[in-house]
Amino acid sequence: MTGERAAADRPIRVVMVVPPATDLDPADALERAPTIVRTLTALAADGRVEVTACCATTAARATIDGDGWRASFVPAPELAAAVAAERPDVVHVHGTSFVRTLRALDRSLPSRTALVVQHHGEPPGPWRNRLGHRAVRGRVDAWAFTGAMYGQADPFRAAGIVRRGDRVVEVLEAASLLVPSDVLPATPPVLEGAPVVLRVGRP
Repeated sequence: MTGERAAADRPIRVVMVVPPATDLDPADALERAPTIVRTLTALAADGRVEVTACCATTAARATIDGDGWRASFVPAPELAAAVAAERPDVVHVHGTSFVRTLRALDRSLPSRTALVVQHHGEPPGPWRNRLGHRAVRGRVDAWAFTGAMYGQADPFRAAGIVRRGDRVVEVLEAASLLVPSDVLPATPPVLEGAPVVLRVGRP
């Protein structure tokens, strides 16, 4: 079997990068991020993807094995090296404001690795962030925004972070709020606004 055929037959390696450094115990950190856990589980269940999360921590290194996936907690300065050690095909970075992490990934990853950066509502940031972004923006293969077609990416274009011709993809923002049944109000709340959008998730 040729190397190309072997590469085509193996699962795609995806690394999800969570740069905000946490001081929580890793198990507690994952418990507070159910959307990330569900995303990892769904990707792993596909069978065509090997998925790992690399999360920054201010505590000791740790690894947690999930349902077909693994989460590694490493000190923030070592995050890019930990990602590169996974030899990923795709790297998905959560958050646009972690410019140092993006620059470290640029230095650590081979050019064949696709780099996707997802916006989570943060502004473009101060001029230093913008300069850092301009140094690394050519390495980003796609920018993911919720509401890109309605102007969500426009401040990043105006700041020179997202360039004309860059690939901008529309994604559905995911958030999870688990409310115990014993604290739900006896009277259903009234939703105000026009329009009102209510998304309900059930296991």
